This record gives sequence, structure tokens and C-alpha cells, in this order.
Amino acid sequence: MDLIAAYRSFVRLAERGSFSAVAREAGESQPTVSRRLSDLEAYLGTRLVLRTTRRLALTPEGRELLDKARAVLRATDAAEQAVGSRARSLSGRLAVAAPISFGRIVLVPRIAEFMARHREITVDLTLSDGPLEALPPGIDLALATGMMPPRGDLLRKLGDVPLVLCGAPALIGAAGTPRSVEALEALPAVVLTGMGETGDLWRLERGAEIREVVPATRLRSNSAEAVLAALVAGLGIGLVPQWLAQQAIDSQQLWRLLPQWRGGLMPVHIASPGGQTLNARARALAEFLAETLRGERLAG
Repeated sequence: MDLIAAYRSFVRLAERGSFSAVAREAGESQPTVSRRLSDLEAYLGTRLVLRTTRRLALTPEGRELLDKARAVLRATDAAEQAVGSRARSLSGRLAVAAPISFGRIVLVPRIAEFMARHREITVDLTLSDGPLEALPPGIDLALATGMMPPRGDLLRKLGDVPLVLCGAPALIGAAGTPRSVEALEALPAVVLTGMGETGDLWRLERGAEIREVVPATRLRSNSAEAVLAALVAGLGIGLVPQWLAQQAIDSQQLWRLLPQWRGGLMPVHIASPGGQTLNARARALAEFLAETLRGERLAG
């Protein structure tokens, strides 16, 4: 458990009075905030908050902890500033991980801008389409894409990736251009796994109208690069992140399908593998990415 993060959530909860308000402010899910409080209560062995239908209330133990938690956070912030959390004094190695295509297309340009501001930082960038649990030890900060269950190492939401329907000209020329959502199910599909239900059930929106498509999966892969290659090779149509497909669409290697239908959004989170406290360099990058990407439709 990240004790400092838990204290921050507890203090915000005491000040805001609701899990939903804290979650919105932090860019997290409400279950993540609730789980962090439960972990803190389990760690301390006492109930800190009374959950009522109207408003949250602190227990006597919670009121006693509140001032102490604030003092801990003030001391932590002051200590980090003293040892180098300010922009001009940041230096040293920063280990970052991200999915392969997202890292190459979206993250690397932002890291270059970050390093221009912090010239004494060196970055070790690991690109992997595997789960967070499979990352090598020593990663300071990771980017996670796709629908993920609430977990303690997800720190904040950066933004949403638009998903687009596309297919190779040769495939569409042979099978015919789909004119309706129903026609998509007659075409072979290439599915990017690790996207939650978005992979196995495509959800399309047009205004207030919502339709669901069960893709006729011909190939599945957890590698975005492999899925892109399969799409270009004409193995099937796909619902994929726009940043992955945009260059191929621009070069006419892929065609957009049913552009009047939105393919939904895939969230992008900052994560701390293992739930450890972020060091000053990782916190600076997290704040920079939140500043530059929060609320964006991450299209590259």
C-alpha cells in the first residue's frame, strides 16, 4: 500500500465529504478511492470514516488522524522539495514503461519535451504490451491503456483514446463497403486484447443511438503493432485506438469505416507498479503528463 497516497485520499475525503468528489478531483475511479481508504483502515486496524446515506463522517479515530495525516503530507512535500523535487534541481535516472505503440507514438514526443525542461534527468524507457505485473523491477512510473479493474497502483487518469473502425482497401474492395452496423458482423475481424469488453464486444455510438457488434474474430493479439500489421495485411477489420491507425489511414493503407459512428473511448492511466510511492522525478513526469494530456482525446 502507498501510505502517502492513502493519507492524501483520506485528507481529501475529510475535506470534500464524498468519494465521488475525491475521485473526480484526482481523476480516479470511485472504487479506487474507496479501496484505498479500506486499505488504510485495515493497516491502522480501526474505522476512520462512517459511511451514511447522506454524508461521510469521521469517527473519533478519524478526527484524531486527520491533523496527523496533514502534518505527514506537509512534511513529505517539504522534504521532497528540499532534496530536489523542484524543476531546476531534478536529476538522475527515471524508469518509465508504456505499451509499445502508445509509447512510440504518443509518449516519446512528450518525454522529449519533459527532458528539455529537465536536462539532468536520464530516462530508461521500457515498451511492453504485457500486463503491469510482468514489468521488470525498478520501474518508477508506467502508462496503462484500456479498461482496468480498480487497483491500488492506478494513480490517475490521463485522458481517453478515441477508437476507430478501419480495414484494408483490398479487404473492403473484395467484401464490399459495409453500409450498416449489422454488416460489420459479416466481415472477419482483428481484435486487440487487453481493452476490456471493447475487444470482444464493439460498442458504437451515433448521437443517442448505441449499437453493439460481436466481431467475427479471425485474429486476436495483445500487441498493438501486430494488430496494425494484420489490419494492413487485410486479415480483417478492427476497432483500434486512433493513434495506432492514424498514419495508416492518412497513407490510405487503411480506410475508415462507418465514420458517422463513434467507436467509444479507451482510457489511459498513470500507474505505479507495485503501488510504491513515486519519487520526485516520477512525480514531476506524472504532473507534466497530467498537465499536457489530461482531458485530451489522445490521437497522437
